Amino acid sequence: MPTYYAEGPYRAEIKEQGLSKSKNDNPQFFLKIAVLESLDINPISYQQYERTIFWTVTEKTIDFVVDKLATLGFQGASFRQLDPSHVGHQSFVGQEIEVYCKLETYEGKEREKWDLSFTGGGTQEPLDESEARKLDALFGRKLKDKFGSSAPVMAPLSFEPSEVEGNDDIAF
Repeated sequence: MPTYYAEGPYRAEIKEQGLSKSKNDNPQFFLKIAVLESLDINPISYQQYERTIFWTVTEKTIDFVVDKLATLGFQGASFRQLDPSHVGHQSFVGQEIEVYCKLETYEGKEREKWDLSFTGGGTQEPLDESEARKLDALFGRKLKDKFGSSAPVMAPLSFEPSEVEGNDDIAF
């Protein structure tokens, strides 16, 4: 995909979010965004092309990912709360955010790499329930430390909301 945007800051709207697997089979969180306008000295409105921000979750990146989630306003204690397929997930869809486009060379081609300002999409392979649980087992403590342990643990969609209401002690 050729680059369309110049390197720099932009305002964007979050269109979609979720958990998926990276090309290297690592769990990742993604945000699909529509770029609204440049935030450079002379703001320019653009056609709203969609781009995707990816944050791979590993031992080396977990602190980085948790800080970015905090910037978005995440208040959960489980990665499953980022997955729209779970009852009561925290949605960022519709939120306007400041993002940054960096141009870099990858496999001999220039491409856009997007991220939140303080700091290219594709088909997403969903992260299954057992892999989301592994994320919580490995790194859930970081979320609890950052956002508190009072946030309820989310039940998978296979439960009816009435089955989980008032039960914050669901074991996974």
